Amino acid sequence: MKVPPLTNPYHNLEQSSNDLYDNVRSPSLEPVSKGQGYEAGSVRGRVATSPDSVNLTSNNDALGSNADYQSWNEKLHRFAAKGLDLDTQQFLQKGRQKDFEELQKMGAFVKPSDEFSDALLQSFFRYVHPVHPILCRSTVLESYKSDQLSPLLLNAIFLVGVSHVPECLYKAAGFKSRYIANVTFYLRAKALYDANYEQDSITTLQALVLMSHWWGGLTEPKSSLYWLGVAAVLAESLRMHKAESYVNLSPNVRRVRRRLWWVIFTNDTYTAAVLKKPRHLHESFCNVPPLSEDDFVDTTLMDSPSEVVSSTSIAYLIHFTSLNLKVSRYLDSQDASGSWQHADTLWQDASLWEASLPPELRYRSLHRVTPEDPWWLLLHLCYNTFQIALPRPQAETTSHFGVGTAQFIAAATITRSLEDIHAFDLLDTFPIFVYAKSQHNSILKYRRC
Repeated sequence: MKVPPLTNPYHNLEQSSNDLYDNVRSPSLEPVSKGQGYEAGSVRGRVATSPDSVNLTSNNDALGSNADYQSWNEKLHRFAAKGLDLDTQQFLQKGRQKDFEELQKMGAFVKPSDEFSDALLQSFFRYVHPVHPILCRSTVLESYKSDQLSPLLLNAIFLVGVSHVPECLYKAAGFKSRYIANVTFYLRAKALYDANYEQDSITTLQALVLMSHWWGGLTEPKSSLYWLGVAAVLAESLRMHKAESYVNLSPNVRRVRRRLWWVIFTNDTYTAAVLKKPRHLHESFCNVPPLSEDDFVDTTLMDSPSEVVSSTSIAYLIHFTSLNLKVSRYLDSQDASGSWQHADTLWQDASLWEASLPPELRYRSLHRVTPEDPWWLLLHLCYNTFQIALPRPQAETTSHFGVGTAQFIAAATITRSLEDIHAFDLLDTFPIFVYAKSQHNSILKYRRC
């Protein structure tokens, strides 16, 4: 992995004021070559983060389709450094240099062997990407081959990818257990994030989503919920919940960002409902249309079956998003006083969702589960978990959970599904850990060999 040299962004401070801010950079941003603009919405373009009220991404429409986003980054560099005196600049630069040295010491820029790295990347795109299609595959592969992929994103990819590689591979790479490998890549990604090493907000957001797969333990504060919350806040600060922020993006970039937004939204809704946690994102503040099949078209890909997300996984993502939107509305029906408005109607709407599924996603009892076709089972695991976890407007008495009730049937279905996953030896391949958070602890403990 190539590591860009750490240059001093505060040199030439004694030159004329006209040239001063062409060379001064914010202490938190990597130097950017002047004049290197790029097409609006290019996947290579950087996205700067700022508060909603002055978010530069939301100013796209004022600049038109030919907006030079690189110039915005340059202006941010200069603006951030403009009011700093020399002593402050030198102090910040020393701190940045120290952070960089610490990252090097802990191996944050160390790339495993090509064989192991390739296996981790392939594992990610085979098992995780179909469930979390938050990256442009062709761009990631191109950057990876040229050794230019963001260290933060690469370690986040390795963090989730190592959960699916064979035992022989991670042991050959020097890791005594899968858990140790997970911890290693997590700590590297976390250190890079804490040091603000990655300056592209979209890349950071993608890494945060992958880091939300980390479950370190019951007492660890920065676990899955923490990273998911950070991702949700960053997504809203980039105004990804507003349709107008997608207007001037190129088609491929727009599709990736729409998928990224809806993955964060569905994860947030599902986690809040299942684990009884507050939601960060609410549909009432969002006007972005739900996912459609067009969001999964990538015009940069060759027409190769190994590179195209399957139609069934696309259907899964579309219907899972639809389910979470219904659940979000149901949760919104509970007002601040704890009473429910139109809850019965909304609950019935969520219950009828199952009947609207296409044949390939309907529940199949006594049907063998395969790594190539896990989507119907994963979807119904989530749906039945909702059936159990969601609060009811009526009093929760024993009669509401007895034999024959919806909750009892849902619990029985989940139990049978998990037994099937275990019986067919799919714990290493089935992406259940992504969403089935109510059952993930026992599965991950079983897999920590």
